[in-house]
Amino acid sequence: MLHAAASAQFSPELEVGPGVGFTNSTSLLSQEIDIFGRVRRQAVAAQTEVEIQREKLRRTEAEASAKALISFSAYLAANEAVLNLNAALAASQELLAATQAQGKIGEAPELHITRAELSALRAAQMVKSAEADLLKAGAALNSLLSRPLDKPIRVGAWSLSTGESSSVPATVKIAQAKLAKAEADRNLARVSFRPRLVAGIAADVWSLDRNQINSNQLGFQVGLKMPLFNRGRKNSTIAAADAEISRARSELAAAERAAELDIQFAKTSLESANSVRMAFAGDIIPRGEKMLASMTSGYRKKLVTLLELLEAQQTMNQLRADKAQADNDMRLAQVALLLAQTAFPGQENN
Repeated sequence: MLHAAASAQFSPELEVGPGVGFTNSTSLLSQEIDIFGRVRRQAVAAQTEVEIQREKLRRTEAEASAKALISFSAYLAANEAVLNLNAALAASQELLAATQAQGKIGEAPELHITRAELSALRAAQMVKSAEADLLKAGAALNSLLSRPLDKPIRVGAWSLSTGESSSVPATVKIAQAKLAKAEADRNLARVSFRPRLVAGIAADVWSLDRNQINSNQLGFQVGLKMPLFNRGRKNSTIAAADAEISRARSELAAAERAAELDIQFAKTSLESANSVRMAFAGDIIPRGEKMLASMTSGYRKKLVTLLELLEAQQTMNQLRADKAQADNDMRLAQVALLLAQTAFPGQENN
């Protein structure tokens, strides 16, 4: 349809231009009178294009915010890993000291001391590796912030509200704006083929008789232009505009369905991640710490073997790592929900 409209021949136009005070004149100064609201419709069409670009910018800003928050979450996770592994290193060093003390009085064989030393060395290497990962995460975050962090960020420094948002997702707003533009383009196409009225001052200074210029050669003229008949350009242009409206409506319906599904999936993921995180924080980690304290006390009283205590320490280290992963999953789920809603703080657009 667009091709048909573009390739259609222009229609011959009928021009009527009666004058007051003379005839057979040439227009000197004229002004088209917008009797069908063409200018207003052009302004509406232009405004819808502005709205499309504004919503695209909002979506781009939301994606940039999400990327920065994901990097921030990775930094927090790396920081928490360093803290957890330092705690594990301290426990390994404490166990080594206790084992060495037992060895001096003959209550611990050399094999136990060697094993405790290896456990402490391994814990120290893991701390170094985690510190390197923290530096990488900090560098990645700094590159997004375009400036270094003023000071280290403490673990838990995460406050992001993900309550019910009244903001319409940018994908839906873009589709709405595209539909509005298609409708504005159709309205503009309809008036573009209507008669055009022009009024102004005319002068008979270019006539063939070359008469001397006098006041009788100036006057007021009203001109009317309109196509004599339609060669397909009007019908094809309007039909193309109608087709664009149908396509825009379909895109809007698809965008609304996709946005609703994305939001529901993000909410479900956030609820699941938060449930796991609360289970670790409120039950699993406290029970693990209690178990490790009991095993450590039992080792000192010679009720627990070194192997059993090492296994308890490894279990506790894994639980802490699992909790850190649960915290990170919760943060990522929050970001995913905000991105689906396009509702990051400062970006609300009802």
